[in-house]
Amino acid sequence: MFVAYAEAAVSLKSELIRRFPSHGLMNAMGILYPQYWARGNTEAMELNFPKHLRVLADFYGYGRIMGKKDVQVLVPALIDRELLMTQQRIFKTAMRANSPTAMQPPFVLNPLNNLWRTLDATSCLIGEFLEYFKLAEMAVVHVLGSVKDERCFSLVNFLKSKVRNNLEGHLQLVVGMFSQRIFNLKIFPYDAAFSYWLNGGERFRYGLTA
Repeated sequence: MFVAYAEAAVSLKSELIRRFPSHGLMNAMGILYPQYWARGNTEAMELNFPKHLRVLADFYGYGRIMGKKDVQVLVPALIDRELLMTQQRIFKTAMRANSPTAMQPPFVLNPLNNLWRTLDATSCLIGEFLEYFKLAEMAVVHVLGSVKDERCFSLVNFLKSKVRNNLEGHLQLVVGMFSQRIFNLKIFPYDAAFSYWLNGGERFRYGLTA
C-alpha cells in the first residue's frame, strides 16, 4: 500500500511540474505585466530584466521532444531567441510609455489585457517586437500559482464531485429562495408562519419538532 501511495505521489509531482510553470518562469513573466513597469524602481528593473529575459529565452526558445518513446514529435521553439534579444529595446520603451495608463482606474479590463490591447491596436508596434506579443499571449492563458487560481480549481473539483451531483434531485432540501416586498423583518408574522409550517405535515417540513 505504501509503495502505491509513493508511486502516486511521484506521478502527481511529475504531472504538476510538466503542466505548471516554475517559480522562476512565473517571475520572469512579470516583465509582460504593467505592474512591473509602473513600480518606478528603474535600477531594480534594469538589473533584473536581463535575468528574466534569459529565463524566458531558455524556456521558450528551444524545441522540445514530446510524446512517448514509441511516438515522439519534435515541437519547434515557440519564440526566436535572437529576435527576443534584439527587440528588447523597443519593448522596454513601449512598456514604460503605456504601463502607467493601463494601471489607472476604472479597471474595466485586467491591466494586463488593457495594456496589450492598446499595444496591439498600434499596428506599427507589432512588427517591432513580435516575439513579446507571443509571450504576452502565453502570459494571458498561463495558470500561475496564486490563491485565487487554487480556489477556482477547488470550486471546479466540487462541482464535479458526487456531493454536488446528488443535489440535483434533492435541491429543495437545502435551498429555498423567495423574493417579496410585502413584509420586512419587523412586521413579518413569524408565529403564523411557524404554525403553518409545523402543521403542514412531514412532506413539507422534512422533519418533526419535539
